Order: sequence, then structure tokens, then C-alpha cells
Amino acid sequence: EYIFVTAFIAVFEVFTDMGYNSILVREIARAKDRLHKLIGTAIVAKSLVALITFIIIFISAYVLAVVVQLNPEAKKAIYILGFAVCMDFFTDIVISTVRAHEKMEYEAYIIVFNSLTSLLFVALVTILDLGFISLFWARLYSIVLTMGLSLFIYIKKFGIPQFRQERGMRKHLTREALPLGMGQVIERFYTRTNFILIRIIKSVTEVGFYGGAYKIIEQLSLISVSVVTAVFPVFSVLSQSSRPSLALAHEKTFKVLAVISLPIVVILSFLSEQITSIIFGAKHMQIAQPLKILAFAVFLSFSNLLFKF
Repeated sequence: EYIFVTAFIAVFEVFTDMGYNSILVREIARAKDRLHKLIGTAIVAKSLVALITFIIIFISAYVLAVVVQLNPEAKKAIYILGFAVCMDFFTDIVISTVRAHEKMEYEAYIIVFNSLTSLLFVALVTILDLGFISLFWARLYSIVLTMGLSLFIYIKKFGIPQFRQERGMRKHLTREALPLGMGQVIERFYTRTNFILIRIIKSVTEVGFYGGAYKIIEQLSLISVSVVTAVFPVFSVLSQSSRPSLALAHEKTFKVLAVISLPIVVILSFLSEQITSIIFGAKHMQIAQPLKILAFAVFLSFSNLLFKF
């Protein structure tokens, strides 16, 4: 049930971004003197998007509960986790800001802090045996604390954020972000709705087997995300100053991603059973087969991420 709930929320989580984060990085990198106007506009716009997203999650969870006879705890967990990811938009804005200024160490602080607090709360829930729902409350508490750290970093480095927007700028950001956002929605639907479909035709056990394999691929994708987000501000500047240099930087980044991803594909394909045994234990060897199939998606996902930018 835990994997199903997190996969269900992941389908809708993309709506809280809708391409704004990438466009925000580009716009700030190009014109740092407009930072506060851009951030104020993004905060107002993404607050509205987050509210709409939570309403969609609420309605979808109600409908799904009827279709697959979802138990009440799982339904409540969807509401809690849905609210948590919708609140996370401010942290995303701060991460976009530090990326645009090429201050990646602050992004690392935020990500590590979020991971550690989440791990700590989940460990406490497990040790104290607080139950299934408490796992999702733990995630909510972690996101709230991470938002606090993000706000502290933003104020320290850039000043107090302005919660007002410029109408013309909002239209510009929305117009630029919408194509990226639609691409993200399509990608998220074809990578995450698998969990929902499996849950409809099979049991939560099969969802767990597929989810275990997918989780490995998902964690490996963080490598490509780290590489591409690090060079994206450079791409933004070069697109304005030197197209040949931009093409060269893009080509070299592609080669780096290929060198990293191809060995991963080979290792996962030939050693899927050994990897499954080490990570999940001998009792869950059913994960090995979907892992072997999903391995071939690593190279494509690495490349696709770069081409999106």
C-alpha cells in the first residue's frame, strides 16, 4: 500500500511544477537583477497551482477508492502526502534560485536535510510502531522543516522574498513554462500510471514487486538529474551569448551521460538477480525480472532528460 500511495501522488506531483522551476532557473540566470520580481511572481503563481493540484488529488483519490475499493487508511495517506507535496513548492523555488546563481552547495544542504529529517522521522515511526498513517505524517513534518531551512537560506543569501506578482511577468512565465509542463505531465503519466493499472488488475503484492525494481531505476536517475541541473544555468547563459559554445557544451554533456548510463544498463541486465538479492533479500527475487527489463530505460531516460533542456 505504501508504494501504491507514493506512486499515486507522484502522478499528480508534477502539476505543482508545470515547467515553472526550469523556466525560473533560465530567467534568473539571464537577468539576476530581476530576481525579486521573478520570485514574487513565481510564489503567487505556484501557490495557485498547488491549490488546484490538491483539489485534483482529493477528487481522484475519492474516485479511485470506489474503483479499486481502497481501504480508508490508504485514502487518508493519499490526502496527507498530497498536501505535503503541494506545500513543497516554495522549496522548489529556492532550489531554482540557487541553481541559477550556480550555488549548488545550498541545494545540496536542502536535499540532504530533507533526506535526513525524513529518514529520522520514518525511523522513529518504525521503532515506536506508530502505524501506517504515521509514515506519511513523518513525510509532511520533514517537508515543513525543509521549507523552513529553504526560507532561511533564501533570506540569508537574497533577502526577504516579496509575495507579490507582476501580471505581465506571470503571463510570460506561464507561456514559457506550459510546453515544458505538458511534457512533464505526459512523461509522469506514462511512467507512474503503471502502478495504478497494476493495482486495478492485480494485488498490492505485484505493485510492490514492480515498485521495488522501479525504485532502483528512479534512484539511479538522480545521477543524470545532478549532471543536467548543474550545467543548465550555463546553457541558459550560452544560449544568449554563444550558440556554438552551447552546442559544444550540450554535446559533451551527452557524452558524459552516455559514458555513465551504458555501464549501468549492462550491470543491471546481467546482474539483476544478484542486485535484487543484495538489496531486497532472497525472498523477493520476483523483482529481478522487471529490473532486468527496466534497465534498458536508463540510457534513454538519461538522454531524454538532457534533451528536455
